[in-house]
Amino acid sequence: AGLTDINTITPLLVSMIGLGVGIDYSLFIVTRFRQLLHEGLSPADAAAEAGASAGRATLFAGLTVAISVSGLAFFGLDFVTKLGIGSALGVLTTVLMANSLLIAALAKLGHRVDRMSAGFHVVLFVITLGLYGWYWVYRTHREARRQTGQGLGGVLGLLLWILLQPVSAFVIPSEVRRMYEKSGREAPVSGRTGLWLFPFGVLIVPAIVWFVKIHRALDRLEVPAALQPIDDSEAARERTLIARWGRFVTRNHKPVFVVLIVAGLVLATSSGLVRLGASDQGTQPEEQTARRAYDLLAEGFGPGFNGPIPIVVDVNGDEQAPQRVYDGVRNLEGVASAGEPQFNDEKTVAIVFVKPVSAPQDEQTEELVDRLRGDVAPAATDGSDAAVYVSGLNAAFIDIGDRIMERLPLFLLYIIGVTFLVLAMAFRSIVVSLTAAVTTILSAFIGFGVLTLVFQEGYLLGLMGLDRTGPIETFVPPIAFAILFGLFMDYMVFLMSRIREEHVHGLNTRAAVEHGIAAIGRVIVAAAIIMGTVFAAFILTSDRISKEFGLLLA
Repeated sequence: AGLTDINTITPLLVSMIGLGVGIDYSLFIVTRFRQLLHEGLSPADAAAEAGASAGRATLFAGLTVAISVSGLAFFGLDFVTKLGIGSALGVLTTVLMANSLLIAALAKLGHRVDRMSAGFHVVLFVITLGLYGWYWVYRTHREARRQTGQGLGGVLGLLLWILLQPVSAFVIPSEVRRMYEKSGREAPVSGRTGLWLFPFGVLIVPAIVWFVKIHRALDRLEVPAALQPIDDSEAARERTLIARWGRFVTRNHKPVFVVLIVAGLVLATSSGLVRLGASDQGTQPEEQTARRAYDLLAEGFGPGFNGPIPIVVDVNGDEQAPQRVYDGVRNLEGVASAGEPQFNDEKTVAIVFVKPVSAPQDEQTEELVDRLRGDVAPAATDGSDAAVYVSGLNAAFIDIGDRIMERLPLFLLYIIGVTFLVLAMAFRSIVVSLTAAVTTILSAFIGFGVLTLVFQEGYLLGLMGLDRTGPIETFVPPIAFAILFGLFMDYMVFLMSRIREEHVHGLNTRAAVEHGIAAIGRVIVAAAIIMGTVFAAFILTSDRISKEFGLLLA
């Protein structure tokens, strides 16, 4: 990264993708390792078998993600290319670590991996303390947030604050108390201990008292001896909610298939309403100073004042060309006003500023840019050596959109075609590979449909902390599609690899599906919840583009 310039959003998205797939792959391998231990294998054999089965699946899953995001390079846009290459390298590094360091660590830990359940309480406490500090800082700088618009946004942010912190405060001491009771000892803490941490953001002393009580309780308790043994046998897995859901789906596969296909197509078709473009400061949260300044300028000088369209003229010896451009635009439909041509000192370059009647994000402004390029510029340079260039934010996003649409078939052919071949190699089945590709594409279009309904059409927009609709940024769909395609394929590979493993061991198709879902379904659900939570955190930012990525990826 130090050898090249990268966009500011690239490290953020690369870290997010790497963290997400890292959690997925680790959960998958650790779960398989624990199942093999409970089946009687030694730690070394269990680690080797987990690497051969789950590790192989993560290898193919990582390849599909890397292929998907690296396909962004086909668009020929510098910041998109660097994002794709960086994400691919991050994913491949994660795969390498999961299939080497993690497996070696599991072989070393052996049966002690089941005793690590006590770490749940430690992790939960760290999260609680982090949220407490976050909220304390949030309250301290509440006035600054009101002025600058930085911080949590919308009803969703408030709900997170209301729900997450009390849960963390009361669940930890309750769990510690349960552990004491299982060991036949009197517990020094109870659920009421959470009251010490309940008045968040007021005083930090209660949080210290809460921490001391929990720390002493855990320190005095021999946690592994108090923990209930984990039953991860096949019989226990068949009793889980995920296993029952899998049996329900296989018993009622026809109506479930019809309902899901109809609901999916309804949401996916709403993506056809999408209008790609450039949202402006007018779509940002109202509390931001940039939004308030935007509204004042639009009210005082007209909507187009916030997005003037500069027309640059390379004179090339024709000094009358800028004047012809000015004459052509000042009475053009959709133009509020136009400025006189301004020359540089050498009289070689001139610029004409055009103020549209409409706001920068309006569709009428895009139509005006097309008329300037298609009518005014050719008329002004007819029979002349002068060159006219229509510039500005709208023109830039139109050019990006044109480039994306031009390269889109090649992009889709690459990620779908190569991924199809990789899955065919993994499962040795064209039907499975084709099913995975079709369902993944449908899932991606469902995400685009929801994004369009919220940010463009305005449904539930208030939950996002916004109050004004606008177009979807041109570069968001291809980037998000590459990420979504790869991540969806992750879960498909995890599930199908376990189903195939059960089928190879002699089960018929239906039984293999049910056993596969029972064995790996809860891991996939847990990984999806973690991934969705990480992505949803972007909704809490004050930036509209980050909110779009957060909702679409979540």
